[in-house]
Amino acid sequence: MGFPLNSVLLIFQILAGAAVVITILLQSGRGAGFSGFTGQGQGGAEFFFGQQKGLDEALGRVTGVAAVVFVALTYIMARLWT
Repeated sequence: MGFPLNSVLLIFQILAGAAVVITILLQSGRGAGFSGFTGQGQGGAEFFFGQQKGLDEALGRVTGVAAVVFVALTYIMARLWT
């Protein structure tokens, strides 16, 4: 017996939401915020992974995809549960 569709969609929505939050926190910021929390003036990604060219662009793309998936799942779940 498998999971019902609602449970599967909810699990994917939680994962997509967590991905959005994590990728946003890892992006380097222009000011303080969490990026300044590391104490070195670097973004979270640079703090953990070191300076890598194109890392911010990749994180931006991953954030965008995760956000679109999150919004799409929210819409689908709202349509199914009403």
